[in-house]
Amino acid sequence: MGKNISFYTLFVLIYVLISTVSSYLSGWISSLIYVFSFALPVLLSFLYSRGDKRAREEERGLAEPERRLFRISMHDILLLLPVAAPLIGVVFLVSFLTSSLLGALGLGGAPVYTGSFAEMLIENAIAPAILEELLFRYVPILLIAPYSKKYTVILSSVYFALIHMNVWQMPYALFAGAVFILADLSFSSVIPSLVLHLLNNVVSCVWTCFIDDGVKAAVFVSVLTVLSAASFAFIAVKRRVYVKLLRQAFVLQSSSSSNVDFDV
Repeated sequence: MGKNISFYTLFVLIYVLISTVSSYLSGWISSLIYVFSFALPVLLSFLYSRGDKRAREEERGLAEPERRLFRISMHDILLLLPVAAPLIGVVFLVSFLTSSLLGALGLGGAPVYTGSFAEMLIENAIAPAILEELLFRYVPILLIAPYSKKYTVILSSVYFALIHMNVWQMPYALFAGAVFILADLSFSSVIPSLVLHLLNNVVSCVWTCFIDDGVKAAVFVSVLTVLSAASFAFIAVKRRVYVKLLRQAFVLQSSSSSNVDFDV
């Protein structure tokens, strides 16, 4: 497992290096290099994971089932959606507390986006949700989850927080990253984190572009509070299902037909 952690760290550093280069450029070249900064480490991770999987199969003498990480049932989607409102609510709360604390320390304000709403959706919601989920959820599930789901959660969420590279985003990125990877491990798919990440980003864009006075902010917070309360009520009713899913996030299963569980 240690070698796989080292490789994942290397792949994240490759992303950081290439994305830093893209930040010094402009136009379509910058966007192309930015996408490449994700595509290259994800491709390298996928190729490495193939060889690592064969090595595990030879060591255990068992053929591991293929992990279909881009599939999820409608039933699971319906179980996932109630998590969205509380997640977005906590992210906004952590963001507010962080902004208040840093503001009290005289460290200035959070970055302000000046583009159109459509541009913001593409640049700050859709593209990050897809690209970041590939590198920070799909890749650690490929490389580390076969050995330890605990370390998968830790590395995924910590690296996800660190790559945001500013004190305004790191606290809630750490929390959100942990929720994202736990959702994926619970449902054995990367679709849950993609859905949650995209919804969170879209709501953030709406807040940035349209919530410009106290009345709108109060309505926004009230709606989010009501949705969160309803979600918590649903989760409470279905708590046995959610507890079972959460346990699944921390259990390693063997590739044999006996389905024996291994402690992390």
